[in-house]
Order: sequence, then structure tokens, then C-alpha cells
Amino acid sequence: MERLDDFKSAGQGRSLDDILTNGYSLDAMAAISRGFNILGRDIGSYLGFFVLSFIISFVMGLIPVLSIIVGLIVSPALNAGYSYYLKGYLKDDTSEFSNFFNGFKSPQIWQLFLAHLISQLIIGAVALVLIIIICGTTIMQYADELISLSNPANISKNQEIAETLMASGLVVGILISVLIALCLALFWILASQFVVFRELTFWDALEASRKIVMKKFFSYLGWAIVWLIIILVSALPCGLGLLFTIPAFMLSTYALYMQVTGDEEVLNQ
Repeated sequence: MERLDDFKSAGQGRSLDDILTNGYSLDAMAAISRGFNILGRDIGSYLGFFVLSFIISFVMGLIPVLSIIVGLIVSPALNAGYSYYLKGYLKDDTSEFSNFFNGFKSPQIWQLFLAHLISQLIIGAVALVLIIIICGTTIMQYADELISLSNPANISKNQEIAETLMASGLVVGILISVLIALCLALFWILASQFVVFRELTFWDALEASRKIVMKKFFSYLGWAIVWLIIILVSALPCGLGLLFTIPAFMLSTYALYMQVTGDEEVLNQ
């Protein structure tokens, strides 16, 4: 990764008003490529952190109560670890492995947690409303069949019910609702970056990300679709490719953020 001198945590590139008023350039493919480039320059650290974070999440997820904590608090802090490690690198051209866990420090952990929680609640609410609008009538019509599916012992009957539900369009309607909700999630793809690099509160970070993404939504959607294909293909050989693609994806969101804000240009002066 390129050397960036004289890092200041308060250093910022373009203001949000400037970005929204004058627009910005976004090269989605360059962001994908840079994610892999950054990974390749310190691959041992990134893969080590990915494996360690997976083990932490897996072990905690085996305990019912802790699994909720993992999803709401631990996961956002771990996901932000890639950017915190980069932030440490920007300071002095080196970074301690412990910097991956800076997201667990207060107040950052609470801002990351709240940003994740609020965005997930909005996405979940939108998905539920869409399912009711698109599939509400069908759900009421096949309510008894849906209840019957809760009995896994009746395999043959469940298969017949599933075929009936497929023919009714219920499954397609639910998939459409979920896909729309997932597209909504793109609005907040940069939120954690704003928490890490500009130390914004969770709401300011969510709003900054939403307003920025809305200006070039289809560019971000194309970026996400390409990443979905990359991740699905990498998962085919026993999932081993995910060791590389998941960290590269996380680093690619950092690359998107830096393209938009121009923070690196300021930090490199």
C-alpha cells in the first residue's frame, strides 16, 4: 500500500456539503481492484485477522445469548477492524496487529453498534412491509399450509405444500422483498468508514453514507453485484477462496470511501 505521511486523525478531505453539492467521481472496478491490492501487500495480517475473527464469532455464536451479542456488537467492531488497521498504518507506515481490535474501544464500539442496529432495524422493517404488501393476501390464503410446514416430521406433505406455495408466487414475492431490502442496505455501506476515519456519531455517519450513495446508487449496486459474483465463485472450492475475498471486500469499502472523500490526498500532503 502506498505510503501516507503526516497522518492526523482530524485530517479530512472534502466536506459532505462539497461532495453533495459538486458531486464526486466513483470507479467501482478500481475500488474492487484496490481491495485486492491492499490485501496482497499485507496478506498475512489480514488473513490472520479474518481467521481469528471467524473463530471468535463462531465460538460465541454457539452460545444462545452470546450469539445475539455477536450479531449486534461484536460483528460491527470486527468488520471495522480492517479500517482501523489501515488507520494505524497511515500514521507511521506500520501497524500493530492489535489495531484490528480498536473498534472495541469506547466510544467507537457504541457508534458502530448503533449504526449497525439502526440500519438493520430499518432494513428489516422495510422487508416486512414489502412482504405484507406483495404477499399479504397469499399468506392469509395459505396460512394453514404455512403452519403445517412447522412439522418437519411430515416430509411428503411438506414437499407438497412447498410446491403449492411456489406455484402461488409466495416464495418469489418474499425473494423480491428481501432483494429490495438488501439493495437498501447499500445506502449505509460507508457508515462505518465515517465512524472510523472522521469519528462521526452513528446517526451522522448513517446520514452521510445515505446521502452520498443516493447520488450514484447504481454505481454502488454494480459494485455490490460484482462482489456477489466474486464471493459466490470463491466459495465453490470448499469455501477456501473466502479467506481472500471477504477481507478484500472489506478493504474495497475502504477504497470506495477514500475515492469519495479524498481523505488520502489531504493526509498525503
